[in-house]
Amino acid sequence: MTDAPEPNEAALLVKDVSVAFGGVHALNRASMRVRKGELVGLIGPNGAGKTTLVNCISGFVKESSGTIAVAGTTITDMPAHKRAGHGLVRTFQNIRLFRRFTALENVEASALAAGRIKRGRATTVAQQCLDRVGIGHLAFRYAETLSYGDQRRVEVARALAASPRFLLLDEPAAGMNEAESDEIGELIRSICSEDGCGVVLIEHDLRLIMSVSQHVYVLNEGHIISEGTPSTVRNDPLVIAAYVGE
Repeated sequence: MTDAPEPNEAALLVKDVSVAFGGVHALNRASMRVRKGELVGLIGPNGAGKTTLVNCISGFVKESSGTIAVAGTTITDMPAHKRAGHGLVRTFQNIRLFRRFTALENVEASALAAGRIKRGRATTVAQQCLDRVGIGHLAFRYAETLSYGDQRRVEVARALAASPRFLLLDEPAAGMNEAESDEIGELIRSICSEDGCGVVLIEHDLRLIMSVSQHVYVLNEGHIISEGTPSTVRNDPLVIAAYVGE
């Protein structure tokens, strides 16, 4: 865990979480803290357990042991929709848009499902979220007609419409070129700094992770093997070994 604990009301706390599928431990006593307004990177080789950890935090996979708390409230036994009600919002590695809805309708659906605004405000909020991610001009395009990168942006807008306290982003820049990836990185930074939202960012693009993250956790074979600033993690022999071998 990191130094100088923040007040519980300002943090997402994951403590000693384990997940086993049969006899295989996908996660083994993983712990992390995400402060309000902090951008935390989560990296590791393929199969390290990154998506499993996000699935566990968001309630899509049940932990075998350990605890998870959001803003001082323990959510360990809550289903996914209840966790979302406590401000824990996520995107998925695979795009999950309503393909025959417009971009605006996709984001409206999220705003209404969150239950924090009245129906009459949903369109306005959805348009603001699309503007925020840079595709407000595509509001009336059907999701299935959008480019891959713009579909990714709709997913981020949809997450923002749910008014997250903590946002879990599972490879939001996947499939993007370097310029598009940099734009997403700047957007995520602004979500942290301007909205005060804590973000957990999973990415295989290490250049992006290291350039935007304030703190980085490294998973390997279900264990957190390193954590710290990007420069600390980049030079950790355990991390180097996990990625390129001894």
